[in-house]
Amino acid sequence: MKAFVTGGARADLLLTVAKVTEHPRGVTGTALFVIPRRTPGVTLRREIRTLDGAVHGEFALDQVEVPAADMIGDIGQGLPRALESIAILRLRAAALACGAAGW
Repeated sequence: MKAFVTGGARADLLLTVAKVTEHPRGVTGTALFVIPRRTPGVTLRREIRTLDGAVHGEFALDQVEVPAADMIGDIGQGLPRALESIAILRLRAAALACGAAGW
């Protein structure tokens, strides 16, 4: 399951970190994938509406097959890239909050 996908209920593409278990070279680890929402096995389980009017989503992923062309970066880089992005977004949110507090 992929919980709380920001804007996911309206998105055409989902950015997902997944564990790669089958690869021709035998390489395993996490990877970052772009998955079209209409891919077989991708199901919107529920919409999550927030106070700002946005509509997010909770998805179930069941036996989803994703071509290697839809992978961003290399196997083993998925989780580190995602955590780096989250850290940057946290800094941005903190800067916005400080700016709003000074307003």
